Amino acid sequence: MAKTALAIAASQSDLPPAFVGIDDGHYGIKAVTDAFGELRSVYVPSRIATGTMVDLGTKAEDNCYRDADGRTFTVSAQLPFTDTRLGTYALSTENHVLIHHALIQLGLAGREVRIATGLPVSDFYLNGKTNDDFIQRKIEALANATLRNANDSVPLARIVGHTVYSEAIAAFYDCAVDEQGDEVTALMDQAENGPIAFVDIGGGTTDVAVVLNGGSSVDTDRSGSARLGGLSLNAAVENGIKAAKGWKSLTPKQVDAAIETGTVRALGADHDFSELVRYEKEQLAKKIIAELAKRVGDGADLEAVYFVGGGTKLLHEQLNNLYPHAVFVGDPQYANSNGLWKAVKYLQG
Repeated sequence: MAKTALAIAASQSDLPPAFVGIDDGHYGIKAVTDAFGELRSVYVPSRIATGTMVDLGTKAEDNCYRDADGRTFTVSAQLPFTDTRLGTYALSTENHVLIHHALIQLGLAGREVRIATGLPVSDFYLNGKTNDDFIQRKIEALANATLRNANDSVPLARIVGHTVYSEAIAAFYDCAVDEQGDEVTALMDQAENGPIAFVDIGGGTTDVAVVLNGGSSVDTDRSGSARLGGLSLNAAVENGIKAAKGWKSLTPKQVDAAIETGTVRALGADHDFSELVRYEKEQLAKKIIAELAKRVGDGADLEAVYFVGGGTKLLHEQLNNLYPHAVFVGDPQYANSNGLWKAVKYLQG
């Protein structure tokens, strides 16, 4: 992020708060805003190391944050990372650092913002009702975070409003509301005709939300989360490569490359792991399909099954023929963040 852009954002304290949708997922943070006259989005891998600041180049300092206890957190796709699936990620300092880093990358350093973030379906609902206690804990944890960027010239965004929505339901908002805040007739007609399922394959979880009554309620008996997602694939591919070659360690970047291209650059040469990646994708898809079968069966009573989330892009080939009435949205990775932006901008009055 250029220093000039940061300075401009920091000087605009007289502007109204910016609306921002933040899909603070286990695999990556996706953030969206219209604060600059058009939709702007940013992706920050959820990879964060704790401890001493690591020199990553001339702008390394901008990627580092310190809390009130003096702990340092560095955000970088190049580093070994803390597994965000462990513990209560939504309440953690790591989550707060990643959210603030995404806001800075959007150009909102020093700007007042109203944000919407997400929770997995099984965290957002408890015993058929919204899990108000945990939702409030998430809001308060971020509000009470005492962080600063290691570069004193980079102020954090000032969060003046924070609403939490269910993942997958946020994707429903994205499909049901256009960028001007108007209902999308085709989607709402579907919702009036019968229930619709939204399947969000993320980094740490696969979330299923079944929307009822024209979009006004959720079938909590059929909705929920499974601890399956993109990080499951990363771990399986990494372990498979190590076992095949006897290698002791791989960087996250090498594992990402294997999944994206089927090839790993190591020891000065390219190594083909396309068959291994294809096999592990099939294994993960089978687990997700089994989870869907438990929740929605063959989907015969549903008007449609929408697939969203970054994992949908990874597993499109394996899931493409699962349901005849499946809908794979055009930009699945940003469906939740787009929906969260629409929710905080248009649904909060």
